[in-house]
Amino acid sequence: MLLLTFRGTFTDDRPERFDRMLDLLCRCEHLVLDDLGRERPTPWAQETLCLVVNARYQECLATSLTTNLSPVELRGRPGEPILDRLAETNQGYWCQWPTHRRRSAP
Repeated sequence: MLLLTFRGTFTDDRPERFDRMLDLLCRCEHLVLDDLGRERPTPWAQETLCLVVNARYQECLATSLTTNLSPVELRGRPGEPILDRLAETNQGYWCQWPTHRRRSAP
């Protein structure tokens, strides 16, 4: 959703919208990247994600992520530089539990 919102800022002739949103994400106290790896792995998505994570890393700001990818898949998806920056300033937790999405309704 984050990358879709970013991409949506390019639809009009106001590039300052993208810059303002980027600034907010790079400076907020704690950013949560939910379901990392569901985005299409395009060069633009990779570059934008790297830009945000790197800016937050340089400012020592908290960045958390959730994902359904395995550790091996995660290394290949967002890429080693992004994960290295996150690992240096965050603690990783591997949680495995059944999905609630496939559970039948009561």
